[in-house]
Amino acid sequence: MNCYNFIGVHLCASVFVFYLNSIFKSVVHVGTQQIMKILLLCVPYFQGRFSRAIAHNQGMKY
Repeated sequence: MNCYNFIGVHLCASVFVFYLNSIFKSVVHVGTQQIMKILLLCVPYFQGRFSRAIAHNQGMKY
């Protein structure tokens, strides 16, 4: 393997890694935004269910 081939392979690998890294970052960013939206939508629903469950349990005790 001569020097030129080595440099070419190294360049290809670094470009590939950079490309993968940028895709990964954008996917993570979008995914995080989606997860936050879903969590924000789900929190009131779960709070309502949780408070109803607690009220139900309190009602069972008395």
